[in-house]
Amino acid sequence: MKKILHILFKIIKNKYLVSLFAFGIWVTFFDASDMLSKIKMMQDLNNLKKEKNHFKEAINTDKSVIKGLKTDNNQLEKFAREAYFMKRKNEDIFIIIKD
Repeated sequence: MKKILHILFKIIKNKYLVSLFAFGIWVTFFDASDMLSKIKMMQDLNNLKKEKNHFKEAINTDKSVIKGLKTDNNQLEKFAREAYFMKRKNEDIFIIIKD
């Protein structure tokens, strides 16, 4: 037990090792750009990249729908009927809601 305390005292007495340990603690927890914040920011960045890809896919899908609506009148009529419940004169629309 005395031998372990003697070795521990030598380690604590070494100013370079204590300085290195204190620096490591400071950089990990207390600095303005500490490691914990960097890890959190990297996770946020990855989530934002995934979200960006999702929205790019949605934009491409919407562009293809718009292109189809501009070129095909039947598709435009179908879209107007389904999305906005438009109808022709002398026509009744029944909306059936399934449970």
